[in-house]
Amino acid sequence: KNKSVSESVSDKQVEQLFAQENRECSVDEFLSILKYFGLDEKNLKGWMRRKAENQQAIDDLVRDFKNFDLETFQAVFSRCQAAKDKENKPLSSAIAFVVKSLQRESAALRNRSKPTAPKKFAERDYYAGVVRLPDGTLRAAPKQGPQRDYTKGLIQLPDGTWKIDPNYKK
Repeated sequence: KNKSVSESVSDKQVEQLFAQENRECSVDEFLSILKYFGLDEKNLKGWMRRKAENQQAIDDLVRDFKNFDLETFQAVFSRCQAAKDKENKPLSSAIAFVVKSLQRESAALRNRSKPTAPKKFAERDYYAGVVRLPDGTLRAAPKQGPQRDYTKGLIQLPDGTWKIDPNYKK
């Protein structure tokens, strides 16, 4: 596929947007990224004007742009392209499909937990689940089954015996 000079400039612009340290972009820059990845600009602007929710979805994605990296964006678009290829439909007009995919990816990126550092040697409890016997040796602690309350629904009488509670409801 031959690229013109204007396409190579947009390559650099897109890479620069993703390479910025404090990544924030305007709606126009975000739309140019979507256009770069294959969406039709005319259809995109018409889709945004159609409903307030559509404009809000784009605004939310612009706000969450800092969470994306270039590889994630490319992965989302390649998944969308593969889905549209199966349907024999062009990706350029599947704006709602792509935006929903980007929203799901954005939510996944926000909800993904940060990896926690492993505990240091001194912080680990190597004796958890171990019992020290009177002779000083160690063995695995007996497994605890679920703790069951056998007195639930019973009333203890003053003489120490038990009877069924007539007001108890399961």
